[in-house]
Amino acid sequence: MTPFLQNSVEIDGLSLRPFTLRSRLNCMALGLTLFTETEGGELTQQQIEEQILALAWERSQPVGIVRKAIDDGTAWDQIHAFSDTLPLTALPKLVAEINRVASEIKEATVQVIPRNDAVDKDAPGN
Repeated sequence: MTPFLQNSVEIDGLSLRPFTLRSRLNCMALGLTLFTETEGGELTQQQIEEQILALAWERSQPVGIVRKAIDDGTAWDQIHAFSDTLPLTALPKLVAEINRVASEIKEATVQVIPRNDAVDKDAPGN
């Protein structure tokens, strides 16, 4: 098991669950391009901080509450209320945690390249 899946992380009294495939799917549902797109448009500083706070909310709240909020469209209301409770000192620690996880995800990533029948007719199917 890779290190980013083993334990939760504590940041200023906030316990963050490990980043999982469900976390990534939740990020996609919330439109958190900072964590789901390798290329894209530039984000403003405010957008970056909002996405960091959204990820902290996603990883710290009970999974059932996160899924329900995403499904019923109340996630951003909950994220904004959640961000009112975080001290300013949490932001650089959250950034460091995100950088740590991003590095480990990159190391564990496998790129699947579609088979080209013209090049290798005996290659296993995709």
